[in-house]
Amino acid sequence: MDLEIRRISSSSLCCLLVRTEYSTGVFTLSYLEESGAPEVVITSSAAWTKGPTALTSLQNVFQNVVRSCLVPHEKFSFRIEVLITRDAGIFSVLDLVSSGVSASLLLGRAPLVDTPISYVERFSKGAIWISKSHFLNRIVGAYVVGEIDQKEVEKSAEKIGNREIERLRRAVEGVLEK
Repeated sequence: MDLEIRRISSSSLCCLLVRTEYSTGVFTLSYLEESGAPEVVITSSAAWTKGPTALTSLQNVFQNVVRSCLVPHEKFSFRIEVLITRDAGIFSVLDLVSSGVSASLLLGRAPLVDTPISYVERFSKGAIWISKSHFLNRIVGAYVVGEIDQKEVEKSAEKIGNREIERLRRAVEGVLEK
């Protein structure tokens, strides 16, 4: 799956347009002038069929992802605002937000403990999206659709996302070269 990232503004730490094969979004990274947990705010201008409850659920998942990968700071934190402008389903949006959040943190030079990456594993009765801190290989988020056997979940969790980190690296390098 292709990943395209472009800087679209210099008015904040980092403002990016991110496109995946099926989804598009705008990501803005800024400082929170207080210490505490980072914030991830997700909105959609697309015809989001899952409703506001699904967006709130996604925000919670990604706040955990960001919290687990940022170096804590006593005086400030970060806010990532996500505007989904085109989507084609939950896994497409999860891929988009994961890629955009990772790119925003990297290109905004946020102090990171690790780089978040994600992948989807599909099975006959469902699928699972897993987000990991890449270098520590620790699960930091998950989203399940359908019925998945516990052994399938455990097998999916063992995967190391080398292809996914390479995809993110190429896209981020493309922005840095411009």
